[in-house]
Amino acid sequence: MPTCPVCGMDVDVTAPEETDYREESYAPATAEYDGESYAFCSEAHREAFGKNPEEYVD
Repeated sequence: MPTCPVCGMDVDVTAPEETDYREESYAPATAEYDGESYAFCSEAHREAFGKNPEEYVD
């Protein structure tokens, strides 16, 4: 399971259609940086990552 690079929380990447939930809000926020895909626990953390990705990648 991937972890949010901003806070380290596990991110459930199961698509909503593969669960009992049908709401889009259960899908994680994602972003691409330097050829890598990242999953986030929230849209706010995706936005923080987008402002300064070097702060969050190894």
